[in-house]
This record gives sequence, structure tokens and C-alpha cells, in this order.
Amino acid sequence: MYSDGKPRKLSVEASEMDALAEAWTAYKADLLASVEAEKQRLISVLEEATKLAEVIGGSIFPVGDSKNVFYDLTFPPCQQWCHCSMTYAHIDLIVERLQNIHADIEREQYMEHHYIGGD
Repeated sequence: MYSDGKPRKLSVEASEMDALAEAWTAYKADLLASVEAEKQRLISVLEEATKLAEVIGGSIFPVGDSKNVFYDLTFPPCQQWCHCSMTYAHIDLIVERLQNIHADIEREQYMEHHYIGGD
């Protein structure tokens, strides 16, 4: 260990080293658990996004390597939602966009049914 460019002596009690090792082990276990939980969350989000996209004619494709969470959301040309396509977007943003599209569709259907000649 250095301080002001000079070597310094560091002394640690055995009990302090044990506490440090214990804290480090707990940290690593928590980190691995959180990484796994995030992987599972992203899998679930991708499944939701895929279902939402398919209902309205869209497709989702991964971009980059398998560790990425970035995708392309595409709709066929001249399709009603083609202007909502996204390139190299995080899957969370794609789900948000798709949820907004579905909310717009529901709103339009409600308006058509209740205000434009519906029952």
C-alpha cells in the first residue's frame, strides 16, 4: 500500500480479515443472484414483447451478440404501425412502445364503439 508515494505498512487483525472475507463472499453471492434475476427478468420481458408485437403484426430481432439486450422492432412497410419501428433499442423500451401502441388501439376501439355509431 502506498501513501504520498511512499510504501506504508498495513496490519490487519485476523478477526478483521475474517469479517472482510465473509463480507466479500456475501457480496459475490448477492451479485451472482442479482445477475441471474436480471437474466430471468429480461427473458420474461422479451417473451412479453414478442407476444405484444405479434398481435399487431410486428417482429422482434436480436441485435449484436447473445449477451446484448438490444433488439430491432419492425413492422411491415405500409402497415399501420410501421412508423413505430425501433432499431437497436433496449428491450424495456420496446415493451413500453408496444404497450403504448396497444393502449392506442384500445382507445381507438373504445371511441369507435361509443362515439362513432357504436351501440
